Amino acid sequence: MTSRKLIFKRRYVCEPLHLLDYCLINDGGVALIISESSIAKKISPQPVFIEALGRSDMNRGATTLEPRLTEFYLPGQLACANQVFNAAGIGPNDIDVAQIYDSFSVHVPLALEGYGYCAVGDAAKFMRESGIGPGGQLPVNTSGGHLSDSYMQGWNHQLEAVKQIRGSAGRRQVANCRYVHYSSDVSGKCSSIIYAR
Repeated sequence: MTSRKLIFKRRYVCEPLHLLDYCLINDGGVALIISESSIAKKISPQPVFIEALGRSDMNRGATTLEPRLTEFYLPGQLACANQVFNAAGIGPNDIDVAQIYDSFSVHVPLALEGYGYCAVGDAAKFMRESGIGPGGQLPVNTSGGHLSDSYMQGWNHQLEAVKQIRGSAGRRQVANCRYVHYSSDVSGKCSSIIYAR
């Protein structure tokens, strides 16, 4: 039996998501030293730069889930994408690697659509035809992300972004990586960082 068939034979937690569509909470630690670019160049032989930041808050009330459940973050992602790509002066086609907060598997296709990597409704086609794995048009969560590496509230994605830009990701290194896009769409907030060489 293939691993794909095994996944679909797992019990539902909340249909349509199966047990393996959810990440596990892990203990761990990541440290990032952030400074002005002039200082970064002095303290690191391979500094990585934060090219742009973006954020959109979808909460209409302190505890409401409504916009997230009915719009699946799309308006927030579109606003955040507009901010971050305009600030960086690049677009989705310039991104070499995407690190997508994936506490649930559904976050990946929704982010691909919301941040403009493909048209809304075309995530399955994009993943199948263009590819998000090693050697694909847009490698996603190259260290395995929350689902297959470790769930540390997005911090492991930051570390992987830095490694990809520095060229130190070993066997999972994406050749000539210039830009990495990190996106997190949880708790009613959409946020993005573009890392660059």
